[in-house]
Amino acid sequence: MEGRLLLGLGQPEDAIKFLVRQTREPVDPDVILARDQAAREARRVRGSLLAPEVTPPPPESQSHWEAVKARPLFQRLFSGITPTLALITIAPLIPVQPHVHFGYAIERVRPAVPDFSACLELCVPSQPGTVDYWGGVTPDDHGSVSVTIGTRDLNLGIVEATFAPETLTATFRFGRTAVFSQVVRYHDRYYLKDGTHRAVGLLAQGVQTMPVLLWDAHDTTDLPDYLPPGTLLGAAPPRLADFLDPALFYPHAWVSRMRLLRMRVDDYLAPLDQSDSTTGGTDQG
Repeated sequence: MEGRLLLGLGQPEDAIKFLVRQTREPVDPDVILARDQAAREARRVRGSLLAPEVTPPPPESQSHWEAVKARPLFQRLFSGITPTLALITIAPLIPVQPHVHFGYAIERVRPAVPDFSACLELCVPSQPGTVDYWGGVTPDDHGSVSVTIGTRDLNLGIVEATFAPETLTATFRFGRTAVFSQVVRYHDRYYLKDGTHRAVGLLAQGVQTMPVLLWDAHDTTDLPDYLPPGTLLGAAPPRLADFLDPALFYPHAWVSRMRLLRMRVDDYLAPLDQSDSTTGGTDQG
């Protein structure tokens, strides 16, 4: 499948290094440098930054919005933040990441086009989604135990670890990042924080607006750092529509990858300092 890397952002040497890692195709530095400079100039002359149109969702979305706010994931992610559910035009949004798996973006959104309720669930899901994974607990012949999870979903990761001393139980919880499509508004600029693949896929399928969680940032620490701050805050930042303009992106064959998550229990003896009477438990058996 095809990947697309936006050009004319940051240092062209970084784009070359990225492509060398990401694709098995030959990468001609002179070609990348020339195209990078052309893309940078195209952004400089195309005019002022456009503001997206923001509208409230239709009234029938209220029950969906209430279900979203009731999700523990939503409450954990937005503790101290008050996002609103909004419809926003896609093309003018400022992406904070310069690279997408274009084929995956199309596959991701195709079932939701053009049904609005399906698009709403895709972009701001009210229910946890399914995850394709394999693996589990894997003891070995020496009594060691580990948990190994393999998945093609690169957004899967460990989101929480807890320990209950009363029952000597450790719990690790897996979850997906970028669950909700989010737009961060900062100084009248609208940054697409999460949901880039869904936005690209929808726009490529002719959908002009998407539902998002919209919230206001107070400083640049709320903006992801995939791109340099000078690029995001400068006079010619990228736009989401750039992923559909061949003059502004470099296409390449995507190298498919999977994610492996492993937790291993290490059990060993260590010297005990007899002068330290502090212990971590109550059962001295």
